[in-house]
Amino acid sequence: MEEQYTRHGPLVYRRCLMFASGDRDFAADATHDVFMRLMANASSLDRGANIAGWLLTVATRLCIDRQRRERGVFARVQAALAAEPGRSAPPSPERTVQTRRDWRHLWEALASLSAEERAAVVMKHLDGRSQTEIAHALARSEGQVSKLLKRAAGRLRDRGFEVGDG
Repeated sequence: MEEQYTRHGPLVYRRCLMFASGDRDFAADATHDVFMRLMANASSLDRGANIAGWLLTVATRLCIDRQRRERGVFARVQAALAAEPGRSAPPSPERTVQTRRDWRHLWEALASLSAEERAAVVMKHLDGRSQTEIAHALARSEGQVSKLLKRAAGRLRDRGFEVGDG
């Protein structure tokens, strides 16, 4: 394993750094995760396998997934809160203060949910995942996911947020 890391580590790190737009911490964490996956899958890889290609494929997929998780949700929520229709100029200071209040209110509401409810709500309403995908991700039945989403919607509604079916 040490040999593989010495040989391919810089290549994987550069790939991750490219996806991370220069964020060295992101790239280092992702590189670590790639080699952990190599360790976990080492016994199933063929001796003649193109390890460099496998590592780069895993690095690419891992970085894309990680960016979706880390940036996608927050960027969409923040954009929705800050959006002012028909306005291309930066928001006013008053709007910025209100956006921060809305942002804080949203995160307090999400924090009031259980971890599973929060995960289900985020996957459903922000990531656009189906109940089947959520059930798979949470290792629950679709019925249990449906109950989680209904319970979470009620709690969010109690805090002033209307949660649609979408």
